Amino acid sequence: MRKPTALVGICLSVIVVVLVAILGGCGSQPIAVVNGIKVTRAEFNKRLEQTQGKQVLGDLILRALVEDAFAKSGLTLTNEELEEEVEKAKSSAPDEAAWQQMLAAQGIDEEELRDYFGFRMKVRKLATKDVKVTEEALKEFFEENKQFFDQPAMVEFSEIVLADKAEAEKLVKQLKASPETFGDLARQHSLSPITRDRGGRRGKVPVERITPVAVRAAIEKMAVGKLIGPLSAEGNWYLIKLDARHQAKQATFEEVKDVVEEQYTVRHAKSEQDLMNELRKSAQVTVIDPKYQSLNEFFRPEPTSLPTFGAGEKSKPDKKPDKDKAVEKKPAKEKPKPDDASKKDKQAEKAYEEPADKQPETQ
Repeated sequence: MRKPTALVGICLSVIVVVLVAILGGCGSQPIAVVNGIKVTRAEFNKRLEQTQGKQVLGDLILRALVEDAFAKSGLTLTNEELEEEVEKAKSSAPDEAAWQQMLAAQGIDEEELRDYFGFRMKVRKLATKDVKVTEEALKEFFEENKQFFDQPAMVEFSEIVLADKAEAEKLVKQLKASPETFGDLARQHSLSPITRDRGGRRGKVPVERITPVAVRAAIEKMAVGKLIGPLSAEGNWYLIKLDARHQAKQATFEEVKDVVEEQYTVRHAKSEQDLMNELRKSAQVTVIDPKYQSLNEFFRPEPTSLPTFGAGEKSKPDKKPDKDKAVEKKPAKEKPKPDDASKKDKQAEKAYEEPADKQPETQ
């Protein structure tokens, strides 16, 4: 199931770094020393503001617009919903230590991640709040896209990726003597930036999506619980342990109704870009700092959203359409197509998420 993607133009990590830099410490406090020369926090803050200040301020304004719109919308976000989202992310890590390492690699802590998820969920709720869902529409959507809800053959496996065959052979001997050390050895030796901090665990993956091809071919023949390697593939050496195998299965509407509803809702929701444009065009924003006043133009409301001034002023009737002109036909509604997961995965969907299953295309 798809995890929320990162909002275009909003980079949480940059915002966090900037806020920490601005709020933390005395300006004369050194944050680095280069050949005896101190680099102070004041210098760091100044340079950071010069290079990223306008973008970060714009991001913070957009975030404030979302928070304001959500508060006025009548929508709610419960702690239970938020915790469920966090637990989904945590489930991608084999243990608490690996989870903390994954967060550290992103430069955030769990509270900052929870804040990010909360914001993303508010954006999603705003974008989907006007979508009408009926049982009939869901069943039609399911029938039109049935193949995307079927479960392909899948496996769960763990890997250790190495550059040297001799080192790989050495680790194989250790694993045969102590198979339970696979996760620790992966964290210590694996070259994979994706699976190393997870103890080598790839998680649940469709067999047809496994790369490299040589690894896929080996896994297709493996028995659950077995270890193979060293296996040469694309210039590296792989040690592979097959953890579980899941057979292909055709979906029924009753079994996947929740997933169908989620995909239907997202498919018919406003795009995030449209939502953000709608919010900024109706906003009343005043940027005070002279350095960033060009943002006032970006956030200037559309003329149609401004109040009409002048007592007794009557609006002019709309011009009637020319009868001689042909009525423009609206294009037929495009049916969803298979999703290209490679285009959807972003930063902190980061290191926490497995590849998405096949599903209908969403906007």
